[in-house]
Amino acid sequence: DRVSTITSVPTTIFFAWSSVLTAEGRGPVAVATHLRALATALDSMEARWGTWRVPWGDVARLQRVDEFGSPPGVIPFSDDAPSLPVPALDGRLGAIFTMYPAPFPGKKRLYGTAGASYVSVVEFGPQVRSLAVHTFGASGDPSSPHFFDQAPLFARGEMRPVWFTKEEILANLKRSYRPGELP
Repeated sequence: DRVSTITSVPTTIFFAWSSVLTAEGRGPVAVATHLRALATALDSMEARWGTWRVPWGDVARLQRVDEFGSPPGVIPFSDDAPSLPVPALDGRLGAIFTMYPAPFPGKKRLYGTAGASYVSVVEFGPQVRSLAVHTFGASGDPSSPHFFDQAPLFARGEMRPVWFTKEEILANLKRSYRPGELP
């Protein structure tokens, strides 16, 4: 149905099939090649998951890790750590809501390593209105409550309001300070 959801088995098959074709460096190919690639993809899914009937949300996960607290070159994704299923897909496959899931050695699931980091829609009119979402949150500090707070919204394809007017900002203000003063 050309719609990626976390419950979609066809999305998983499509992604696995396209990954086989990409790995083979194929452009336009014969039907027989597509069928061989599909068989390879299904065999790969059977080997990895024990079945080819795997919902996309079981495969593609959003997990925020502290890359700066890890050894250089190591991204500590973990199949055992909390993560969120995401309906997003590789943009090269025609998706607009994008996340590029990648495999990591010793991991069963694929973890998003690139894609939409900030999504926004703006309505211009007498009163500007906007909705937005950061993939993870607005902070890179793992101890901040804003390190992963927007990830559930992103995973559901939802957005939060953006405050433009002074009234909106003051109504949602948690603290204020002037430049040069300590917050």
